Amino acid sequence: INHPYPFKLINLGSAINTFNAEYSPSIAVDNEFLLFTRRVQSLDSSEQEDFFGAIKINDTLWRKSFPIEELNTINNEGAASISGDGHTLVFTVCESQYGYGNNRKGYGSCDLFVSYKKNKKWGEIKNLGPLVNTSNWESQPSVSFDGRSIYFIRAPKKNQSKSDIYVTLKDENEKWGKALKLGPSINSTASEYCVFIHPDNQTLYFSSDGRLGMGGADLYQSKRNLENQEWEEAINMGYPINTHNDETSIMVSPDGILAFVASDRKGGFGKEDLYTFYLP
Repeated sequence: INHPYPFKLINLGSAINTFNAEYSPSIAVDNEFLLFTRRVQSLDSSEQEDFFGAIKINDTLWRKSFPIEELNTINNEGAASISGDGHTLVFTVCESQYGYGNNRKGYGSCDLFVSYKKNKKWGEIKNLGPLVNTSNWESQPSVSFDGRSIYFIRAPKKNQSKSDIYVTLKDENEKWGKALKLGPSINSTASEYCVFIHPDNQTLYFSSDGRLGMGGADLYQSKRNLENQEWEEAINMGYPINTHNDETSIMVSPDGILAFVASDRKGGFGKEDLYTFYLP
């Protein structure tokens, strides 16, 4: 607190944020299209998640957000990640009383699915398979810039407070391999959330409530050691990026200038809002 970073957090405004919670931002490599998750009311008056998108006006202004109709169902769809070319989307679908929706099949709880864009529309949605998905909770994916690795969160179905970060790699046959848990330099004994691999493929951002921090969930960063390719010990991103509130869902633009984050701090439109700031 005594040594704050130069930092100005800018709410993305009413074109993006509502009284409901907005989080899990993802942006295409051209920095022109923002995809995010919003909690909305479902048919039985409970809450569920849907995708919304927005077109950029400038660094801090976006046109009115709109639902992504070809992806949204009566089920939970959320926490998406767009590939570098903007044509591959990996996201989470959770099982409900309606199954996974639209005849999708899963392995239990929440699974990771993929869709490819064709003729400016998202195509068939496919489960990433049993080497990635299990009967546990798989969610919050982040696709590397080259499209050959996916980082994501896995937690026991009945205890999501013990979530960890995993990675799956695409092999020479273009198949996704068995998911591997990252080591103790990243994962703690508590919960890690909302992982993001930067397009440089050397910087990992995530949220955790299991490390020394400001309170609630804080944002952390780790660099890949270029000699042994291991992740270095994660460091807290500091104050005032982190506060006593929950900071989650960080995403850094491909040019490394802007960051986007979800926070429930005072002064927003309701629950979690999306904010942006120029990265120190």
